[in-house]
Amino acid sequence: MTGAFALDWAMMAVSLFNTILLLWLGLTVLLNAERKSWGTWLTGGGLLLGAAFFVSHSAILGHGLHDTGQGMNFWWRVGWMPVVALPFAWYVVMLWYAGFWEKGEPYLRRRHRYWFLFAVLFVVGLIGLLILGNPLPSYGQMAQLNLSAAPAVAGIPVLVLAYPLYTLLCISLSLDVLSRPGPSTRVMGNLARRRAHPWLVAASLVLLLVSMLVAWVMLWIVVSARQRMVYDSYMAMAFAVGWFDLAISALIAVATVLLGQAVVSYEVFTGKALPQRGFVRHWRSAIVLAAGYGALVGWSLVYQLRPIYSLLLTAMLMVAFYALSSWRSFAERERAMERLRPFVATQRLYESLLPPSGTAQPDVDVTIPFRALCDDVLGARAAYLVALGPLAPLFGPPLAYPAHVAPAPALLRSLVEIAGQFGSPPAMCLAVVRRAMAAQRGRCRCGASAV
Repeated sequence: MTGAFALDWAMMAVSLFNTILLLWLGLTVLLNAERKSWGTWLTGGGLLLGAAFFVSHSAILGHGLHDTGQGMNFWWRVGWMPVVALPFAWYVVMLWYAGFWEKGEPYLRRRHRYWFLFAVLFVVGLIGLLILGNPLPSYGQMAQLNLSAAPAVAGIPVLVLAYPLYTLLCISLSLDVLSRPGPSTRVMGNLARRRAHPWLVAASLVLLLVSMLVAWVMLWIVVSARQRMVYDSYMAMAFAVGWFDLAISALIAVATVLLGQAVVSYEVFTGKALPQRGFVRHWRSAIVLAAGYGALVGWSLVYQLRPIYSLLLTAMLMVAFYALSSWRSFAERERAMERLRPFVATQRLYESLLPPSGTAQPDVDVTIPFRALCDDVLGARAAYLVALGPLAPLFGPPLAYPAHVAPAPALLRSLVEIAGQFGSPPAMCLAVVRRAMAAQRGRCRCGASAV
């Protein structure tokens, strides 16, 4: 590659890291979507397209930047198709996330309809140029800074002029969409959007930085070609390109992690009302796998181990990870079954909530199934079970989860107001804004949701 062991190792490790994470995210969105709309397919497909780009990127690094053969030229041209499509895909996904195509959202549609049409024409023109215009010099010509074979304007290739403007346009429009998204029509959709919003904005800002860096690199290549800049050796130029490549790949890795946090924590693209905490654990495991696999396999490739040794290292790593994943899944299943056992063992729970005539206590301990419900079924951080209505005194004091967190008096007084908002069957759940309340011992911050 560049001849510097540490740099080559970092480049290959980050490229494999991005490949694995983008592939995992794309398949997760497509396989776990509640309703597979066109936006879900576009989101999952865009993530898989990003993984395909890093497949070509890893193949180019595997060939080595000094290789100018047919294989390198193939991956060089194949990799440009996802490079052109991905900025537009990100813009369209952000429009879908913000409700651009939902009914009752004229403001966002009015603000972006002409920009969207302009972006469509831009990406169609670039894809048509790639397919019909042959705007790319071969990899061998690029290695020699020979840009004369590409269609050019004033000596500058058309693609080099258009692509930086195109990426900056798409990412800037995405940031504008995220600044004022529309309302969501799905259950708890607005809450999921608000909580995922900082992660998506951060990912867009990182991608904007990537676009600016790509534009700067293209400008540097054009200036070097026009000035016929002479390097001490070809490897010196490869060394400079390698550092640019590592910086861009690392920024994309940061954006991928930020996007993955929004996907698994709030499920803004899968359409589920309540995100599953299991996804967060699997996401962390995927990050660990991608980092370990990228570092180990990248080292074996750069160190130029025999292929059999690289194969054995990969096989042992995958088997060990699969065994740990199976053990973790089995342990979680056993723990969940143990905690859910009170629901199976307790019969006639509703009748047991009220004490029979002549007794002072219920027949069963309601705290056990209540704790199992909050911990394993709902995955709640805090919950309260409070009886309302004229028969409330028969139930007894409110139940709290965790048990040591007693409900504040202000929260109990507001329950009647909260219960009054469930006036129709569609109102199955209600988001309660987190607020500061005075408890018996100092001040605490309480968050609750009514179901």
